[in-house]
Amino acid sequence: MKKYLKLISVLSAAAMMACPLAACDNVGGEPPLDCVGHIDIDNNGVCDNCGKTMEIGAGRLVIDDITGLAVGKSRAINPRFTSPTYAEIPTYTFDGDSISITDGVVTALKPAAEVAVTARTSNHEKTFKVTTVAASAVVALPDVRAYIGYAPSPFDLTDVDGGAKIEYVYNAERLRLDEENRTVSALAVGDHTVEVRTGSTVATFTVACEDIERSNLPFNDYDVTYLSDTLLSDWKTKGESGKSTLFIGDSFFDLRYDFWQDFYTDLGGKSAVNGGVSGSNTLNWEGKFYDVYLSQTSPKNIVMNIGTNNIGDLKNDGSAAAENLQRMFLFMHSRDNLKDTQIYWFSVAHRWDSSADNEAIDSCNALMKEWCAMSDWITYVEVTDKIMQENLNPDKLHPKDETYVNVYLPELAKSGIVY
Repeated sequence: MKKYLKLISVLSAAAMMACPLAACDNVGGEPPLDCVGHIDIDNNGVCDNCGKTMEIGAGRLVIDDITGLAVGKSRAINPRFTSPTYAEIPTYTFDGDSISITDGVVTALKPAAEVAVTARTSNHEKTFKVTTVAASAVVALPDVRAYIGYAPSPFDLTDVDGGAKIEYVYNAERLRLDEENRTVSALAVGDHTVEVRTGSTVATFTVACEDIERSNLPFNDYDVTYLSDTLLSDWKTKGESGKSTLFIGDSFFDLRYDFWQDFYTDLGGKSAVNGGVSGSNTLNWEGKFYDVYLSQTSPKNIVMNIGTNNIGDLKNDGSAAAENLQRMFLFMHSRDNLKDTQIYWFSVAHRWDSSADNEAIDSCNALMKEWCAMSDWITYVEVTDKIMQENLNPDKLHPKDETYVNVYLPELAKSGIVY
């Protein structure tokens, strides 16, 4: 018996060597790629193992349909041959211009297309389908900083807003989104991601949330005394809640020195009050200066010149200066006494003194111009491009008296302020 079985095994092997392996016809579907398991010793066109119909000769060319190919994307066609002996590089033909095929790679050129492609070799012909879809984009939007207890921060969707419906995905325990006004409020410290879906586009931005301890922000005792005694008294005698315009900020508006001495004359007939403090920066006004002074005012408008000392004294680069400015303004806008106040901010003027860093100034101004444009309660007032060195005092920093009249006030008027 063992000799008989061995003989059968030898004969079977010999028959396999004598006849080419063939693929199962597998009616109702594509033939399998690997035909080694199918044998037809008697060459009758039927697989001796599974009983399926066999195809002898060149075999088949197999190509899968290519579906969901996004415009601008490419995919290899990957032809396979059931009889490797007859494998060749196919040629491809198709109608239209929705796709292209080069060196066996198909690229989608137009969306929403279904293209029949015919592949040919000297022994085979196979038609398969390519379907295309609109490009799917993942867009990185500008990151946002938000502060617990401060006014909501605006975010920019310019790169994805094509008029389609927008869907937001975020953690509502850490962030609060106002979808209509496109602002975000911080609820928990940390970096939190917002996903924006519109049409075929997916965009993301990160919201860096901080909790600011305002009591740790720096201030000068001398300035605090000046604010709480002199300037607050001026507001109480000259200002009127909801009607007066308050000019605050740094030395550009400080009447103790030789800067804008004609303030009240130049603004004659208008309800305007001066509140400038020489040497001040955004951290002072976000912190102690609000507590001892601004908290007891309620102006119709705030006109502010601030930022040059962030760059000149604190050595902020453009990005850090803009970040500090934005945070200070968000704090102001969050206070009950200032929530209805319109804020007008003069761009940081170039300077030519020993602390000049006009590159940082330009960077800060560019960031602030974009940021202010996203909110209706703050207005960017451009003066930088109109102030040259000849418009400044000999210290190469502070404006001459006529510069206020010829530049600052006219540009403020152009911004649409209503006193």
